[in-house]
This record gives sequence, structure tokens and C-alpha cells, in this order.
Amino acid sequence: MPFARSFGSSARDPATYDAVLEQFGFDSAPRYQPTNGATYCATAAEDAAAACGVVLPKVYGANCHVGKPINGDGSPFCYLQANDLQDWLASIDGSGVGGHGWVEAESLADAQAKASLGYPTLATYKNPAGHGHIAFIMSDGTLAQAGAKCGYHIPFGEVFGALPARFWYHL
Repeated sequence: MPFARSFGSSARDPATYDAVLEQFGFDSAPRYQPTNGATYCATAAEDAAAACGVVLPKVYGANCHVGKPINGDGSPFCYLQANDLQDWLASIDGSGVGGHGWVEAESLADAQAKASLGYPTLATYKNPAGHGHIAFIMSDGTLAQAGAKCGYHIPFGEVFGALPARFWYHL
């Protein structure tokens, strides 16, 4: 999918960051809408990350210890879902050097502060009993996401409530 707007780490700007996120139409594009009980927060996050010029994998190789096997054919590659993406983010070098640029934020307030400067910023929740969730934090501190509720400028509490979310920003 070509991106109308994208940017890299040398062009951190809150207005551009929000425009990059908003180009996807999470609120209306069929690609992100819930279908037959399935939601697409990981797809939305992966697409937006690519447009932001940052790494957030769609598939994982090696022994496929995370994710769902592609086509169920025993392939060594797996599609990554929200729980898997949080595992991936947590497993990389948090210095931002060996971790593809991702660093764990200390709190929601810290993450919102990074997003307000135009840093690509994520909120994640790993659900030990099912599917988790992943969303981008916009420059105003609200969420851009797909999932049970798709859209932009969604208050954090409406989505994550009191869940033990973790936060990540890209250098």
C-alpha cells in the first residue's frame, strides 16, 4: 500500500505525525473494520509504523514461537498479533539502538509527552487469556486505532481503561 505521507526520524513533527496516522482512515476503511468477530489493531499499527518509517514486524520467522502460522501450513513464518507485538517490543534492546529504535516509556504521561513531539508512540496490552491490543498515541495524547472501536482522537481510558498497558516510543 503506498502512503500519501510518511516521515523518518529526522522529521519529527506532531502535525506531520498525526497526518501520517490519519491517512489510513482507521474509522472507515474496510481493511480495519471488525469482521466476523475479528479485529485488526495489529494490521493498523503495522501499516502506520511503516508509514512512520519505523520497524514493527508483520511476520516473524525462525521457529515461529510467537504468532499464528501463515496459512496453517507449518510455514516458519507467523502473522503477529497484538500480544505478539508486545512480546517483540519487550524482547528487543530497550536502548533504542539494538531494538530497532523502540524504547519503553516509563508511563502513559511519558508516552504522551513523546507523542506530543511527533515521536511514533504505541500503547500495548498483552491479554494472558486472549487477544491483546495495540494502538498509536497521537500528538494530543489520544489514540489512533483499529479494533472493536476504530478511529482517531479516542480517549485512552475508553480503550484501555485500567488494563496494565505498556508504552513505547521510537527514537
